Amino acid sequence: MPTLSLPLLALSLTTAPPTLADGLSFEMPVLQQRAAPASAEGAWVPAGSNEVAEDLPPDRPHTAVRLAAEAGGALTVGFAGMAVGAAVGSSTCGRDDGFDCMDNVGMGALIGAVLGGATGTTLGGHLAGGNGNFIASLLGGVAGGLTLGLLTAGTEAQGTAVALGAMAGHLAGYELTDSAPTR
Repeated sequence: MPTLSLPLLALSLTTAPPTLADGLSFEMPVLQQRAAPASAEGAWVPAGSNEVAEDLPPDRPHTAVRLAAEAGGALTVGFAGMAVGAAVGSSTCGRDDGFDCMDNVGMGALIGAVLGGATGTTLGGHLAGGNGNFIASLLGGVAGGLTLGLLTAGTEAQGTAVALGAMAGHLAGYELTDSAPTR
């Protein structure tokens, strides 16, 4: 049986496949370093495979982590934007009759939530190593909210559908414009 030095054992199995006592043999994956730019540490790929390993930046987390950061940002900043929008909408109404200003408050809250959702998605994505686009996130949120709002028009679930559609649209718009490699 061939012997392996510690550096070879740490990096890869580069010897012939070992044979078991009963004559069955099995192959171990042999790893080799592929050529990489001088500034990057090379990626390891199985020898003989046709796959090209991606050179991912070490600070780029998994897609699921980035999606969670985007969703958390969208919810947090979206709710804050909704509150600010409702306050601004309320301040545009000169009357103190409360319910007479509900249209202004509702429209301000809706605009604030959409802008806040897109901003939160973009901030969360950028903090988690993404590089998507704010405008795409904004347009995706508007499209998603309108689509599900129209599909559920006249039902009790319309408000929830609009919120979920906008959230999904924000995330989809951001992710579709994220050009960095993913894991």
